[in-house]
Amino acid sequence: MPIEKPIGLVNKKTGKLWAGENYGEQSQESYDKLFAAGKLNPVQQQIDRVGNYLTTSAQADPIVGPVLNFLGAGVRTITNVLPEPIKQGAGFVLEKNQEAAENIAAATGLPVSLTDPMTIADVVTGGAVAATRPAVKTAVRETLEGATTIGRNLPPPGPQLVPVGAGATPSVQLNVSKGKANLNLAPQVMEAVTLKNPKILKPLGLETGDEIVDAAQAKFNTKRLQKIEQAASKELAAKEAIQNLKDTYGKKPSKAENELVYRMFSRAEGALGRAKENLSRAQSNVFADKDVYFRSTPSKKAKAVEIINRRTYRKIPNNVSIQIDEHHGFPKGMSAALFDRMDQFIAKGIAEPDDLLVMARHAERKGALAGDYKSNMINLVKKPHDELHNYLKNSGDELSKKQWIDVARKAKTPDDLLIIFDDLLDRNVIPNLETAKIWQPLSDLIEDIQKAP
Repeated sequence: MPIEKPIGLVNKKTGKLWAGENYGEQSQESYDKLFAAGKLNPVQQQIDRVGNYLTTSAQADPIVGPVLNFLGAGVRTITNVLPEPIKQGAGFVLEKNQEAAENIAAATGLPVSLTDPMTIADVVTGGAVAATRPAVKTAVRETLEGATTIGRNLPPPGPQLVPVGAGATPSVQLNVSKGKANLNLAPQVMEAVTLKNPKILKPLGLETGDEIVDAAQAKFNTKRLQKIEQAASKELAAKEAIQNLKDTYGKKPSKAENELVYRMFSRAEGALGRAKENLSRAQSNVFADKDVYFRSTPSKKAKAVEIINRRTYRKIPNNVSIQIDEHHGFPKGMSAALFDRMDQFIAKGIAEPDDLLVMARHAERKGALAGDYKSNMINLVKKPHDELHNYLKNSGDELSKKQWIDVARKAKTPDDLLIIFDDLLDRNVIPNLETAKIWQPLSDLIEDIQKAP
């Protein structure tokens, strides 16, 4: 971030005084009025710009928009009552960016991931694009999820802060007692499980209002959101890297044409693939009390034993390689898209983390556990595994994650989402899961028949 010229600097040509980036050059009279109004503090001006950009640039975003009405106002209002030393300590000089981020986070109650200096710089210079980047969205989600009450030693700031908008957006109130300001970010629906469909809840022994997220699950939820943020940020960075390469070199060359550029593209594409997979995994794994089995040490040992058994019983010589793939019976791209829709409702304040757990438990009860857990993993030899995916795609039963996201977006409420989810379980997930379970034995049988004299 460039160092801003000092406030009060006189332009020798015009005779005007520099009043900071927010106000530019002013006459002496205007400058004096701004000074008297306390508008010439460079730190406050920078914070104001962040708040303004966040508030005005991201209103249209369905996740961030309703919340940033509060965040922008909160940044500006709370810092107005901070002691002057704290304001001065938040100087946005280049070498003090991290200190600034931490001071703003402490002053406002925002997560450091939102006040991170690079995020601030992006928002100030990038407007709407930066304000809706995944890192900012997830930071907002974390604020709603983890900051039911944030205590800060601040002087009484005055009246309540209420976000613009109505309906199911979060109800935000600034309570002050004994010199402490507590930000109560509470959805209008105060029950734990907000879902109302008895056909979903009763078989699970649940009712609307039940609290099913315990301390361990709440802790896991926080870590899950952090993993989602990290993967989403890496996905965005990889996409930007690929686009930069395309802008510079055009399409990806062959290795023979330009090995260096070919490898640069390949590394960026590999990073994008890993980020996408990690994002889907983080979104799909929602249980605190289950161990991830996919690509774990126990799963690797099981595959090694299976390879030995296949060589023995199917008489496969050692010089013929055998690759065993772990197939997700409940496709992770599909579960990720559907669970992410519930995450969006939670971030908006119209659902609770308990509702996401209900979704996962409902699928498990029906025999289709989503995520990287053992009962969702089916070992398949690579060729039959590829053939299974081709079969499902050609039959229209396997869609891309983007297509499943479009399906999930049709749900306008959490209960709508559960209806869609339940229908997809019955029509798609469970039948395809049963197909996957018999696919390897069927492939072996066909191979034996073809080999028979």
